[in-house]
Amino acid sequence: MSYSTKNFSAKEFRCKCDFCNRNQPHKMQKDVVDKLQKMRDKLGPMVLTSAYRCAKHPVEAKKSKPGQHNAGTAVDIRFDSSNHRYMIIKEALALGATGIGWGSSFVHIDWRTGTPVAWDY
Repeated sequence: MSYSTKNFSAKEFRCKCDFCNRNQPHKMQKDVVDKLQKMRDKLGPMVLTSAYRCAKHPVEAKKSKPGQHNAGTAVDIRFDSSNHRYMIIKEALALGATGIGWGSSFVHIDWRTGTPVAWDY
């Protein structure tokens, strides 16, 4: 089932690769979608630059085993300042996030099992 919330449509969570082109239902985990809505309620509008990715998505296809986006446990969120990045990370950690990565304009958040990790791109 493709979940949505009051502020995130199911389409926002769909894979954006050429194979899917946002036409396939996403496979995000419901608890992850619910946690993102809690973050949105606290932080205000958030732009998801990536959420669910099918196994044929170019990033996932390069991996020996598809990752957290394919498992429906990860999203990338655009930030517009270093403080905004901090607030996204702070709220994600408060909601139990166990994977945090950051690039120059987005934060990767995931709820993986196992050892918590953090990295930069």
